[in-house]
Amino acid sequence: ILEAVSRMAPASSKRDPRPPVTLAMVDEALEALDPKRGFDQCVAAALLVAFWGQARLGEILSPTRRYDVDKLPVVKHLRLRHDAGGLAQQGTTAIWLPQTKTARTGEWLWLAKHYNDPSFALQEHIADNRLGREDPLFSYRDAAGAVVALTKNAFLGRLNEVWAAAGMQRVSGHCFRIGGTTALLRMGVDTEVVKMSGRWKSDAFLRYWRSVD
Repeated sequence: ILEAVSRMAPASSKRDPRPPVTLAMVDEALEALDPKRGFDQCVAAALLVAFWGQARLGEILSPTRRYDVDKLPVVKHLRLRHDAGGLAQQGTTAIWLPQTKTARTGEWLWLAKHYNDPSFALQEHIADNRLGREDPLFSYRDAAGAVVALTKNAFLGRLNEVWAAAGMQRVSGHCFRIGGTTALLRMGVDTEVVKMSGRWKSDAFLRYWRSVD
């Protein structure tokens, strides 16, 4: 599938590939992050959402600790399976994104159930960090007990620290989106489902396919 789609992309749309985050990198991070540390729990939840939700980091994380609730999700924007429709064991988790690159008035990010389901990490993160409905979805308690929004730089810094220690590559923000897309395709998910769930526009969708063979 990946080779066929790569051939479909026009030459003008191809560029030097940015390395995608891989499943091995996700597993390494989840193993290294401390589940008893609120900051690490927050990073783990954001990692799974960014990867499996094929999200742009700017849609879920703030560039600074000054959180813009008009552009970024808060806890009440999360809809867990029993709220998102369908049977609990078959449904999906959804996050309302107030503003995205392609939808200025907001759109839903959908997370399907699978072996490494982000919904459980989200629930544990919210509960253990004692977040309220109006708090940033990805935030944590500092040593003084105050709620602190997880920034993009703090997120990338922590994960790159983990991956560097394991001898893995450093990554930038867009690597999570293309990594999630590639992983879903390699799992055999239908291309149209991947495209729709990743909110890809056709040209961009073809441009960022990655083969990790």
